[in-house]
Amino acid sequence: MVQCDILEDNVDIFGKGGVGMDRRPWGKGDERWFWVWLCAAPLLLILSIEFITRVSPLSVFSWLGREPAAFLLTYLAVACLMLLAALAVKRLWIGILIPAVPALILCVVNYLKLSVNGIGLVVSDMALAGNAGTLMEFMPPKLRFPGWGILATVLLVGAVAAAKVLAPALPKDLQGKCRRGIAALIAVAVAAAVLLAPWFYYTGPKTENQAERDDRLGLLAGLYGGVLRVVSRSMNAPPPDLDPADPSDLIEALAPVSPSPSQGLFPDLTAKRGKLPTVIMLMSESFCDPAVVLPGVEFETDPVANFHAICKSTPSGVFLTNSYAGGTGNVEMEVFTGIPAGLVPERDTLTTLSAVGAYANAPSIVKAFGEAGYHTAMIHTYNDQLYNRRNNLADIGFDDMTFEADFPSDTPRQGPYLSDMALTDAVIEKLEEKADGEPLFLYALSMGNHQPIFEGKYTQPSGLGTSSTLLDEEDLGSVDALAQGLHNADVALGALVDYLEDYDEPVILVFWGDHLPGMYVTPDHSIFSALGYVPTADIAQWSAETVKQMYSTNYFVWNNYGARLKAPKEVGAMQLGSLTLGWAGVEKPAYFQWVDMSKENLREYHGSLYVDGAGTPTLQVPQEDEGLLNTYRQFLYDVLYPKETQAWSSGLTDYAALGW
Repeated sequence: MVQCDILEDNVDIFGKGGVGMDRRPWGKGDERWFWVWLCAAPLLLILSIEFITRVSPLSVFSWLGREPAAFLLTYLAVACLMLLAALAVKRLWIGILIPAVPALILCVVNYLKLSVNGIGLVVSDMALAGNAGTLMEFMPPKLRFPGWGILATVLLVGAVAAAKVLAPALPKDLQGKCRRGIAALIAVAVAAAVLLAPWFYYTGPKTENQAERDDRLGLLAGLYGGVLRVVSRSMNAPPPDLDPADPSDLIEALAPVSPSPSQGLFPDLTAKRGKLPTVIMLMSESFCDPAVVLPGVEFETDPVANFHAICKSTPSGVFLTNSYAGGTGNVEMEVFTGIPAGLVPERDTLTTLSAVGAYANAPSIVKAFGEAGYHTAMIHTYNDQLYNRRNNLADIGFDDMTFEADFPSDTPRQGPYLSDMALTDAVIEKLEEKADGEPLFLYALSMGNHQPIFEGKYTQPSGLGTSSTLLDEEDLGSVDALAQGLHNADVALGALVDYLEDYDEPVILVFWGDHLPGMYVTPDHSIFSALGYVPTADIAQWSAETVKQMYSTNYFVWNNYGARLKAPKEVGAMQLGSLTLGWAGVEKPAYFQWVDMSKENLREYHGSLYVDGAGTPTLQVPQEDEGLLNTYRQFLYDVLYPKETQAWSSGLTDYAALGW
């Protein structure tokens, strides 16, 4: 029978005789060191993480004064976890490391993402953890960690070393199984109260995004709050911003949509023997107009002369994307499906939909082209490891796919990636391989101008005569590397258009940049802010107009047979695919007609931006548009997450009966 006398005399975690009574020197093995380092380690860990994340010491101390409750909750949670780990392994220094190491890894990854994209980690990024090796290839070679963060981390490492030497064992009062068990139960109870009781304090208001949550709570509690929001949306309840709709109400809302003739105008098709046009959608990695996004930079030679010449003679405008610096897969999926990124549950992205069969069920223009008799193909000059493209793109309708491994081993490279000219050559080869008159829908995605963008990315400077009085030598070198990448893409674009002009079948070419290039140097310094394109590198301080500006690139639609194609001056990613169906004369499924109808009120919507039908940006969804989003969201939940929807809705809508 185990005896557990917790009331025995002289039990004092601070030393025999009571607090402050013990005057013995604190030598190696003194039990008081255990409690000193257990109390100090959580503080040092939190300071390390916040100094690295917030960069400025002033920002850290401002947060401590502004949100003491967030700091205290985080401190108690970390201290309890360290104590539990120490009790389990019977060594304090290991107990400190068990929660500290993964926390610091999260911090470093968050810092790397901030340094490249200006946007920190979100919960849905965890789905890409298996691609960490690939993602690390996109990191610039020179990264500067904040000195205060390094100092705090060094002090934390010193605390671990000191704990190992000075507190090699648990205090005697915690060494017995029973006493350790009771201490563990107390730690679990405190941790549970700290982590679960203030649930809604962690999750915050429904309009709060992850960056705002991190700023309010600190990185660790902010990410934890994001996880709780995901859990809240997975407990057999509708998302907090979705009112369960009666199927009859949804049918009434969608009923006005019915199949109608296409809107393409093809006056010269008879000259091309009446053939359906081949459609090429070319998404160019980080393509943008340097004359617009790099004010204060001069070039002796226009880096994108072909692009400028084409835009003078063909419909062109602004492309509103859902991403900045990365996340290309989310852009392509929004174009293909017409699903706004902001309507996807927080646990998912458009490239990581978690429901089984979501991509097979999703509407897509690829399927629409296939149903119209087109052969559907895609070419990407990189591997298929990111975004599960080989499976997901097949599910949304592509017949065949070509990736980097399918190119010859001697294919020319552009820096570390296959060149954009190699992509143009592959597109031309695909056109020459197809049977005469066979309609082809071809999606091509370049890689040559992908991040990292840094001085020395290429073996030689661009030769474009890049100069600026606003940038130091290193930043100017990065801009020159960007200009070289844009120029290479532009040369390849010019070669493709030259070929298509003489192609003996009708062709439509839709060209756009997926997002602006990542030009952050550190989380508090970007080349865009140095040039005055944005007022500050701190995304949290951007106005809605600035956010829209940073989520804008360029697009055009070109053809080789004189078709008068109507194109808006500004188009959202969710609308570009439906527009392409219209340009090609392909009958639109009812869903894409709904996308067309919704553009009267909604041009683009993602986590940090809503652009209405007039192009006006806001950081919150306007109240008058919430009904539209609710109907849109209900449809998408029914289609993409049917099992979850059945758990809280009165039933699924019969979209087949509506012709959807």
